[in-house]
This record gives sequence, structure tokens and C-alpha cells, in this order.
Amino acid sequence: MEEAELIARCKAADPAAQVELFRLYSERVGRFVLRLAGPGGDAEDLTQETFIRAYGGIANFRGESAVSTWLCAIAVRVVRESRRREMRRRSIMDGYAGLGGLAEWLFGASRGQRREEADRRGDEARLVYEVLDRLPEIFRGVLILHEMEDMSGPEIAAVLGVSENTVWTRLHRARKMFRQVAKGLGYGPG
Repeated sequence: MEEAELIARCKAADPAAQVELFRLYSERVGRFVLRLAGPGGDAEDLTQETFIRAYGGIANFRGESAVSTWLCAIAVRVVRESRRREMRRRSIMDGYAGLGGLAEWLFGASRGQRREEADRRGDEARLVYEVLDRLPEIFRGVLILHEMEDMSGPEIAAVLGVSENTVWTRLHRARKMFRQVAKGLGYGPG
């Protein structure tokens, strides 16, 4: 089935077409979400949320970009919203710091517990995510899209809703920041 036909059937709320859309793109979107959210970032849930939003907004898809680019743009928003919720949750937890372990039990896994999952995936991935976690979101996103998702400048521009020149500027700054943060953490050359 051609992409245009698949989208038309999804717009008509055809469940088989929705399953096919998920089958075709879930691995790539899931990999992107995992890289963007980091280990312990509930990538599977965020991927599902991305597709739920895609199905709900498919009528607005005009076909000006590839379906994968459109899905990644949705994923960026889903992950961004998730991070904002997590930051609000952390600020609430900070207010309960005097309660010790009870606050962590009440509000979910601690950052340390999420990092244990990264350890199981290998030291290299853990180090990369540790450095990525310290980058501002606008730089982390462009770096992941280009270096890990192998997207071109125009594709990244479409996903992020910025100009291609902005993509290249952010990518340059992101690489520089990545090296600086890695060096500061003792991972880069002295």
C-alpha cells in the first residue's frame, strides 16, 4: 500500500490502516523517542502517545513532509510535554524532601533508579545519555535527530518547526556543548 493511500485510509478512521501505520513507523519513532527521552523516560508509553495523537490529528496532515517527519514532530512535542510534567513532579518532590524515601515512593522512581536501567544497557549509552541530559532541550533535540536518527537538515527543520539555518547553527552549538559537557564530566580528552 502506498503512503498516500495509507494516510487516506487513516483519515477515514480505518483501523487496519492505523495498525499498518503503527507497524511501519513504530520502530523508528520508538527509537527516536528513546533517544530523546533517555533511558527510564518511558519511551514505550511516549511512543504510544505519539501515535494516539497522530491518529487524532491525521486530518491535519497535508503531506508536505514525509510521514516519518510528521510523526517525529509529534514525538518531539510529546516528549517535551512529558519532560515538563517530570520537572513539575520533581519540584513538588523537592518540597517533600524532608519526608525522605516516602516522597520518591509516592511520586515514582528516583533518578538513580532510572540510571540503573542505563547501566544495564552498557556504559557507552549511559555516558552519552548522561551528557545529553545536561544539554538544553533545543540543542539535545537537534543533535539526536541528526546524529542518531540520521535526519537531514530540511527534515530536522520540519520536525522542529525552525529554518534550516537555525538547524545548522543549533547543531554546531550542540556538538560544541556536548564535547564541553563530556570533558567536564571527565569523559573527553584532557
